[in-house]
Amino acid sequence: MKLSDLKRGEVGIIKGYVDADLQLKLMEMGLIVGERIKVVETGFFEDPMAFKVYGYIVSLRKSEANTILIDKITD
Repeated sequence: MKLSDLKRGEVGIIKGYVDADLQLKLMEMGLIVGERIKVVETGFFEDPMAFKVYGYIVSLRKSEANTILIDKITD
């Protein structure tokens, strides 16, 4: 599943990246494999998307979120 597939309030665990060119940028932003990430807000047409990771908010374009692989956490 891709990070961009999550809806507001849903949580996942980062498992990897699809785009090697963006991988370093995403990792520098704190989007590290194994980290828990939650969708906190989405813009019009779900772009951009805001995520909570490591206790802070990160904003990504949907196209960027589409390059991050996750496992969705269900309660």
